[in-house]
Amino acid sequence: MPVSLDIRRTDAPIATMSTRQRTQHTTHPRELRWLVPAYPRIAHLPYQPNAARDDLIASEAEAAVVFGAARLTVTEKFDGACLALARHNGVVVAATKHHVLRKGYQKATQAKQQFVDVWRWCDEHRRRFEYLERAHGGPISVFGEWLRTPHTVRYLAATPRFVPFEVYDTTLRAFLDPLLAEDLLRAAGFAVADRLPIERVTNWEDLALLARGATPWSALDAREGVILKIGDGEKITHRFKMVRPDFVRGQFFQVRG
Repeated sequence: MPVSLDIRRTDAPIATMSTRQRTQHTTHPRELRWLVPAYPRIAHLPYQPNAARDDLIASEAEAAVVFGAARLTVTEKFDGACLALARHNGVVVAATKHHVLRKGYQKATQAKQQFVDVWRWCDEHRRRFEYLERAHGGPISVFGEWLRTPHTVRYLAATPRFVPFEVYDTTLRAFLDPLLAEDLLRAAGFAVADRLPIERVTNWEDLALLARGATPWSALDAREGVILKIGDGEKITHRFKMVRPDFVRGQFFQVRG
């Protein structure tokens, strides 16, 4: 469980150290998958799902757990690339759902080029990761949305480059309860998605209104949708999503190659 430490919070980037030791591993990236595991797929709620052919859709029985859930959070679903970040022996480890990324790997596609400055960004904000490890009392990984390249929602320039949404405890091999993770991330200086104004879910229609609502992070587009998470006080137990009906994935993004 997280403990309270007297550690000064810092939001400001610090000077980058560009030594080889700080930026590269001698370990093959695949051997670090235990630190940044593949993020679980999230099922769409069954109410009017805007789902692709291979997406998961929860049944009515599976989704019923959200009604009256005590530790429920509903947040904006950001339209970026899912990215896991951690530090191992002082070196940044980054991974998508499918691959542990290798620093210096170059491929001329948007899907790969959007990650070229991940290591620099992490190095500039390394105190946030150091705080998380100290406050939680052990190695952790941070999962979030990497928003360097527009996909469909055109975010304002002031939108954070990385918006974390979960914390993974590598010892327990579990994602922390959403409320615990939010407290840790905010204390470390990360910008996280604010919880939306709904305390209890009683019907799908209220969620659908939130899913297609305005986002403070774009002057041009509505939010992609909403994410619902339930915890038991220690770890996450359930995840669901609802995407607005008119959302078209990858409208401004080339994913081939």
